[in-house]
Amino acid sequence: AELTYTPTLWDFAVLRWTDYLLRESEVTGAPPPADRFAEPAYRADYSASAPAALKAAALYEDAAGMSSAAMDFAREYWRLQRLLIPFEHPNRVASFDRAKLRGKALLTLDGWAASFKTALGRSWSFYRAAVMQQEAPDYKAAVELCGKAESEAPGSKPASLCTKIRAGIELPALELSASFAPPPGAKTLKVNARNLPVIHFRAYRTSPGELVSIGQYGDQGWGRLKYLQQEAVRGFLGRRADLEWRQKIDYPAPYQYKDQEVASPAFKKGLYVVIASGDSGFEDGSSLLKAVTLNITDIFLLGTSGVKGDPEDFLYDPAAPARQASADVFRLYAVNALTGKPVPDAAIDAFYHKSHSGAWQRTALKTGADGAALFNQSFPVSYPSNEYFSLDPLLSHGGAYAYWNSQASARLQVPQPVAIFVETDRPVYRPGQEVKFKATALL
Repeated sequence: AELTYTPTLWDFAVLRWTDYLLRESEVTGAPPPADRFAEPAYRADYSASAPAALKAAALYEDAAGMSSAAMDFAREYWRLQRLLIPFEHPNRVASFDRAKLRGKALLTLDGWAASFKTALGRSWSFYRAAVMQQEAPDYKAAVELCGKAESEAPGSKPASLCTKIRAGIELPALELSASFAPPPGAKTLKVNARNLPVIHFRAYRTSPGELVSIGQYGDQGWGRLKYLQQEAVRGFLGRRADLEWRQKIDYPAPYQYKDQEVASPAFKKGLYVVIASGDSGFEDGSSLLKAVTLNITDIFLLGTSGVKGDPEDFLYDPAAPARQASADVFRLYAVNALTGKPVPDAAIDAFYHKSHSGAWQRTALKTGADGAALFNQSFPVSYPSNEYFSLDPLLSHGGAYAYWNSQASARLQVPQPVAIFVETDRPVYRPGQEVKFKATALL
């Protein structure tokens, strides 16, 4: 709470009245143009027939016209509230160009920051301008304005809010992503960074078996390979890296985010854990760290899903209500990513499970001369029956790997054995009228 002034009963009435007008009252009449509210000087009398935004602006200006010197801050505060109407309640004004109106409002706020009598009023002006510059986004200007707000009224609410804005803008940020690529893996890593002039990298050669062995929970597919756990990152940080390098980030302007491809050393075929750090220490708990799995590969794994067979084979049979059937559910294809040719005799290590519950199981497949491998499952053909299959495969061949970002799925729902449809000759009947109907049974 601000204790540098004593609000009057009229202040309280204006606060509650304008809150109702702008947030709860019905939208009536033509909305007023937005640019009026951003003018330094505003003149309008209150009218019961005016739109809610004009009513609120008139009330703010009336409250800002108080003559008591003790109410200098209140007068300044209400003018700030009037300027914010189109930004905080855009549904109450005519559609407008937000960037253009923001520029006009910034000029008004700049003038008020110089002319307002109270330090608190000037601090609020700087804070509101900082918020708009952050939205622009002009982060450098926002930081400078926040510094002025903090120095004008240290410890005040606008100063505290500006401290949070400035801290958020000045905070370093780092994201790391990787894509599949053949050797040598050029331009396979990308960063999104902020406030980090240099990013440091370490790469650790690994294998699918090593990655899935790290963790407390049971195997649920190849998730640990695709999404590194914190305990896995800690384990790799404790050993010597196979590759180390650094990347300078060229930002377009101070405090701006930058997406940039990483110029990395040459990678060999296989899996790597790549860790990026905001400093050269790579300290768990203190350094800003991001990690990804990098797959340098020259093979692809393609696939289709769906229960293969004659639909008649999967209909309910009353004579055999619990009969078993089997069919190919997933079809996998290993392909050379550089030539497009099939990869024969390649190993596929797949996790799978049936229905919506039950433990995951693991199976081994091998591609044929055409690069294809079939995954066959047995299941009951009963009614009601809703079989659900999931598969998470990993292809390996010649030191290269291929896997999918998500699991594949397939479903078999046995249709109802009998369906009866009834039709009447008309939709509505009067008392005593004859009802004619037709029943159709589908077997």
